Amino acid sequence: MYNREEITPWPHELPANAPLNMQMMKKYRTEDEISDIACKEIQAVYYGMISKVDNMCGRLFKVIEDEELMENSIIIFWVDHGDFAGQYGLVEKWDTSMNDCILHVPQILYAPGLPQGKRISSLTEHVDIAPTILDILDIEQDWGIHGKSLLPVIDGIFEKDAVYADGGHEDEMHTRFSYDKKIPDDDKNKPLNAKQVTYRENPDSMARTSMVRTNEWKMVIRLRGGNELYNMVKDPYEMNNLWGDSTYNAVIMELQQKMIEWNLRTYTDRPRQEFVGA
Repeated sequence: MYNREEITPWPHELPANAPLNMQMMKKYRTEDEISDIACKEIQAVYYGMISKVDNMCGRLFKVIEDEELMENSIIIFWVDHGDFAGQYGLVEKWDTSMNDCILHVPQILYAPGLPQGKRISSLTEHVDIAPTILDILDIEQDWGIHGKSLLPVIDGIFEKDAVYADGGHEDEMHTRFSYDKKIPDDDKNKPLNAKQVTYRENPDSMARTSMVRTNEWKMVIRLRGGNELYNMVKDPYEMNNLWGDSTYNAVIMELQQKMIEWNLRTYTDRPRQEFVGA
C-alpha cells in the first residue's frame, strides 16, 4: 500500500546517553545496525496495519449508522500502547520504555451532543476514559478513579499540565520470572525469543520505572538507574538524553515535585469505606 521509496525513515540510532533498557533491546532483540531499507520496510508495514484498522473501524461505524444507532451510542477508539517501528533501530515495545512512539496513542470519542470533527492536542491519560464515560452518562464518579473527565478538555476550559505513566517489575519478580522456556543461543532464533533473552540476561532492564510528561519536558526515573530527560519541543524524537547535565537541575526538581505529588495522589488509595472516622 505504501511506496517504500517515498518514506523518510525515522532516526534509527540509539539516543545520546541511551538508557540501559534501550541498550539491551538493541543487543538482544535487533541487529546492531539497521539499514534505511529495513526501516522503510518496517514503517511501510506499520502504516499498512494502521490503514487496515482505519478501514475496519469505518466498516463497523457504517453498520452502527445503518442500524440507526448513532444517536444512542458512545463510541471510543483507543489502543493500549504504540510500538517501536524502526525508531532507534528497535521493534515492538518494552515495558520500561516511555518514548512517545510507545505512549502517544490515538483516541477517538463520539457521543451524541459532542462536537464532531474536532481535533484536540491536550495531554490526556488512559485513566481519563472511565470518568469521561461516567460524565457523558451523568453518573456520579465513585471512589478511587484517578483520571479526570475529558469533557472540559473538549470544551477548551481545562488542560492537564502533566501526565504520568509507570511500568516494569518489582524486585521480587526477578526471582519468580520463568526461564523454563528453552532459548537457543543462535541468532536465527533471536526474533522468536528475544524478549525472554533480554530479561534473562539483564533483568535490570525491566526495573520499576515512572515517567512524567509536560508539553515541554519528559523525565523518566528508574530504580536501577538509566534516568532520562528530554526537551520535547526541541527534541521531539527523544534523541538527546539530557540527564546528568547540571544545566537542567531546576527543570528536574520541578518535574520530580510533580512526580512526588502524583505518587501521593495515587498511591494512598484503599478500598472504599462508606463511613470514615477521625
